[in-house]
Amino acid sequence: PIVLLAHYLLYLYSKSNRSHSIANIFIFGASILFYTWGEYLHVLILLFSTLCNFFFARFIDSSNSIGKRKFFLTAGVFVTIFLLMYFKYCGVFF
Repeated sequence: PIVLLAHYLLYLYSKSNRSHSIANIFIFGASILFYTWGEYLHVLILLFSTLCNFFFARFIDSSNSIGKRKFFLTAGVFVTIFLLMYFKYCGVFF
């Protein structure tokens, strides 16, 4: 409840500035802290996946061609699903 209240207050504050980045950074940090509490090794995978998806989204946004957008979307989904399948079903972290 405290994190949700803090996020809501930051959202209201940033709404007046037309920039939600403060609220988004806060909720991202709170999520990482939450996952670190459970198992800190999995946070590295989560950060890597988040970073990959961030860059794929930037590539999608910057490209003008529909074909390039579809390629980057497909690549982003493939990387995410590959990471999920590898770490879930190959038993890397017990």
